[in-house]
Amino acid sequence: MPTNATPANIGKAYQVTTADNGATLFLGDASSSRTSVKTIHWVPDGGVIGDGFTVVARIYGPTVDTNGTSFLPIPYRRVNLAGAASDRALVSDTLPMEGFLIEVPANGQTIAIIPSVTFGGGWLYTWDSVGSPT
Repeated sequence: MPTNATPANIGKAYQVTTADNGATLFLGDASSSRTSVKTIHWVPDGGVIGDGFTVVARIYGPTVDTNGTSFLPIPYRRVNLAGAASDRALVSDTLPMEGFLIEVPANGQTIAIIPSVTFGGGWLYTWDSVGSPT
């Protein structure tokens, strides 16, 4: 699902609500020039309803912002999905509304996430690391 929506810069901790449904939440880049990883942790409030989250990216740089370059779906490394430890496989599935902890290889990319939240909300946390998840 490519999107040309103007991203909302959300920082390292952000409370997601139904107002964010379908929005492109801008998480930034972990590093503009080094091998890097964006770690993302979703902690839902009780009773949250929705279809989940999609991780998207576009190449890093000011020209893509100026030109309104689309964000495109990308894979992530699953660490914990819906409370269950995972095998750290690289996948591109929709992320579960029930909660997750993932790592996103972000080499020279600007990362964003698109929530589908129709009721309730929760907290989205991110952290940047230089290096590669293994």
